[in-house]
Amino acid sequence: MARVQTQINGISTQSTYTEGDCYSLVNLRPKNGALHPVPNRRVLRELSQKYDIIHIHRNSDYTNWIGIKHTNSNRSSVYNKIDTTPTLMWDVPKVTSVQQIGNMVVLITGEGIFHLLYTDQEYKVLGELPEMNRIEYRI
Repeated sequence: MARVQTQINGISTQSTYTEGDCYSLVNLRPKNGALHPVPNRRVLRELSQKYDIIHIHRNSDYTNWIGIKHTNSNRSSVYNKIDTTPTLMWDVPKVTSVQQIGNMVVLITGEGIFHLLYTDQEYKVLGELPEMNRIEYRI
């Protein structure tokens, strides 16, 4: 039997389908105007522990892996260097999100926003409201 090649039009939301319309696409991703198969996930690192949140703090001259474990319903433990030897940095209220601003890592919790500053190859805990120099504007 001869093969017939059908042009895939993508997912259609119309109730009347035409040749090539798809109800759903599995393991295909649009890329550069064509559909390509999604490759299998590859393992970047094998970690010695399981973490609830993993954040890779990357800048031009360093890459740090930070892991967060929820110890109970309202507390989290923050670990540094989880890709080699995990070290406990800080115990904070339950972390819901991690953001990065340059060399600062911001931990967002239900009780506040906490800051970690990366300088001299280590993280310094700035706390909930770090002290900042006052900025004045004059005309």
